[in-house]
Amino acid sequence: MAVTPPAPRAAGSCLFGMALCVGLGLFACENRSSRKQIVGAETPGTGIERAAPAPVLSEPTQAELARLALGWANVPPDRHPYRVYLARLPSPQSRRTMATAAEGIARALSGGVWGADALPWPALRYQHTAAIRAALAQRYAPATANRALSCLRGILREAWRLGQMTAEEFHKAADLERIQGERLPKGRALPAGEIKALFDDCAADPSPSGPRDAALLAILYGAGLRRAEAVALDLADYDPAAGSLTVRSGKGRKARIVYAA
Repeated sequence: MAVTPPAPRAAGSCLFGMALCVGLGLFACENRSSRKQIVGAETPGTGIERAAPAPVLSEPTQAELARLALGWANVPPDRHPYRVYLARLPSPQSRRTMATAAEGIARALSGGVWGADALPWPALRYQHTAAIRAALAQRYAPATANRALSCLRGILREAWRLGQMTAEEFHKAADLERIQGERLPKGRALPAGEIKALFDDCAADPSPSGPRDAALLAILYGAGLRRAEAVALDLADYDPAAGSLTVRSGKGRKARIVYAA
């Protein structure tokens, strides 16, 4: 999540540019080897996988799905709609998020017995997906529930594309309305006093970590970068003459230029 940037400022001073340049260089060298772990830590789970839900289906229906699930885990990845769906997602972060959502759906259907690989997704019909939607709406925030429904529709679409569901079966099972509602975003805006205290603390640090952390604060707060975008920066992405940063790993794989001055 991006940090809300402050009001626009005049062109940055040479001192600020030098600190940003030094800090970015230190940060790029120090974090290149651990970049994968940091980016992975940024993506939280949907929250669905933490629950141990009671099954949302009746016992006879659950027994029928359990019978179908016996051999489903042995389906080749290129014929498994869950695996095909994950493979077509654009980024590792998206795949992690939707894999977590799919695991949560499978657990909700089975009372925690099955995982997403074992669930026979093409066997799901409207009565099953409607029960999933009702359970998600009751248990989770609207954004979390709608993300899981998007995952469910995507997997069913791949099952249809693979010839495992008819068009009518797919459209009926995927005909689920979005869950309405909205919650306030997490976090809070930092007052100017707290921001100044953070920069003062960086200035008082004589080690290389001081300018590095100051540069991170500057680009996160001043340029509004996301955490994963900041981690992916290299020194070559900073243009001191223009005071600009080239973000090459933006959300949705979109590059952009932001200004740190």
